[in-house]
Amino acid sequence: MPVQPPSLPDRAARLGWPLRGDLAFLNHGSFGSVPTPIQNAYDRHRQAVEADPIEVLGRQCEGLLAGVRRRVAEFVNADPDAIGLVTNASAGVGAVLRSVPLPAGARLVTTNHVYNAVRMAMRHRAVEVGGTVEEVHLPLRAVGPIDLSPLLDSIRRDDPPAVVIVDQITSPTAAVLDVRSVVAACRARGVAVLIDGAHAPGMLPMDLSSIDADWYTGNLHKWTCAPKGCGFLHASPRVRGITHPETISHNLGQGFEKEFGWQGTRDLAAWLTIPDALDLWDSIGTAAVRDHNHALCRAGKELLEQAWGVAPIQASTRDAMGSMAIISLPQRIRGPFENPDSLMVHLHDEHRVEVPVIDWEGQWHVRISAHLHNTIEDYERLAAAIGRALKALDATAASSPAPA
Repeated sequence: MPVQPPSLPDRAARLGWPLRGDLAFLNHGSFGSVPTPIQNAYDRHRQAVEADPIEVLGRQCEGLLAGVRRRVAEFVNADPDAIGLVTNASAGVGAVLRSVPLPAGARLVTTNHVYNAVRMAMRHRAVEVGGTVEEVHLPLRAVGPIDLSPLLDSIRRDDPPAVVIVDQITSPTAAVLDVRSVVAACRARGVAVLIDGAHAPGMLPMDLSSIDADWYTGNLHKWTCAPKGCGFLHASPRVRGITHPETISHNLGQGFEKEFGWQGTRDLAAWLTIPDALDLWDSIGTAAVRDHNHALCRAGKELLEQAWGVAPIQASTRDAMGSMAIISLPQRIRGPFENPDSLMVHLHDEHRVEVPVIDWEGQWHVRISAHLHNTIEDYERLAAAIGRALKALDATAASSPAPA
C-alpha cells in the first residue's frame, strides 16, 4: 500500500479553500488557490490601499515594503537588504539576465529540465551578445536524486560559462537538484550562478545563506499560497550593485532594495499579504506542512504507478522529490488525443481533475502536486479517469473490424 501522510493539527483541516467542491486540484505547482485566511488578509490590504492610495502607495510604500522584506528574509535566512520583491521568479530571472554583463559570444548554461520561459529568456539574451545556450542533458533516475556530473563537467571546462541558471526543483520533472554542489563548482571557476527556486519556498527548508548563490529567485504564490504576483530575488553582496529590476524607475542608482521597491504603480496589496501567508504556515507548523505534503505526494505517486502498471522514473525519497512528482502515462493513452493539452482539458472537463500533462522526451506524463486541500481520493480519481479512457480505447479497438 502507498505510504499514508501524517495527520496535521485541526487548524490545518479548518483552513478553508475557495476551490470548487467537485474539483480534484492537483496542479498547485503551477499556482494554486489562496486559503481563506490569506484571501481575507489580502482583501484588508487592498481596502487599505484604496481608502488612501497616495498615502499608502506613495508615502508609506518604502516603510511597508521594508517590513515585508524583513519577513521574507527571516523565512529564507537571508539579509533583508538582499531581498528584492518581484511579481514572479521569471521576472527575477529576467532582471538578472538584463543586469549581468556578458561578453561577446558568451556561453550560457542550464539543463534540459529548465522552465521553458527561462529557456526563452536565456535564448533572447544570448542572441543579443552573439552567444549560445547550452542545455546539459540530465537523465531522470528511479533511485536517488539526479546525477549532476554532466552539468558540473560543463562548468569545469576550459571555457567556463559566463552564467549558469539551474532549478532547485525542476518544473517539468519535479526533481530536487543539489544546487549547493552547482554553486560550489561555479564559485571555484568564477562563474556567475542563478538558482531558479520557483517551487522551493514552502516545499523545501529555505537557507539562502548556506546556498550562497550569486542570485536566487523564488515564488511565494505557489506553496506558501500568497496572492498571485508575489516573488522575490535575492542578490549576494558580490552582485547586488549591478542588479536592477527589469522595469527601471525613479530609484535607479539608489540601492538594490529601493530600485526593486518601486517599479511603477502595481498591486502593492499582494506583496503586503506575504507576511500574513508566512505567519499562517508558522502557526500551523511549516515543517509539519512540508512533511505532510511530501508524504501525500509520495502516496499519490505510488498509487498511480501501481494503478497504471508503469515503472517509476523518479525516486520517492526526500532528496529526490518534494510536494510534486512525475508519473509516466500508459503509452496508448495518446491515441485519441492530439497533444498533452487536449488530454489535460479532457481530464478537467470530463472528470473534474486538474493536472498538467507533460511530454518529456517523447513520453507523456502527469505531474501531480500535494497540498493541504488534497486527499488520497484526488489521486484515486485521476487513476480512475485514465483507467476509463484506456478501457474506452480497448473497447473501440475490440469492436473495430480486422484489416483485410
